[in-house]
Amino acid sequence: MEIAASRLKGAVMSAVITELRITAQESARRQRMIDNVIAAQKRQGYVYDAVIEDAAAAYVRGEIDREGFGRAMRQGG
Repeated sequence: MEIAASRLKGAVMSAVITELRITAQESARRQRMIDNVIAAQKRQGYVYDAVIEDAAAAYVRGEIDREGFGRAMRQGG
């Protein structure tokens, strides 16, 4: 688990654009999108790990954008 967290930290750090500033509404929209994607993939049998959960949380908080989220997934998974 420590290796996964280390990879995520590097992936998220490289994915940070600057400090993105998003509204509460944008954060809520992002959370709904993540929740829908996770629910759909769990129905297909996919199991999420800490790297994906941490990257999703960073995206919802506005720390990374969609491209950064994708990079974090490719580098961390």
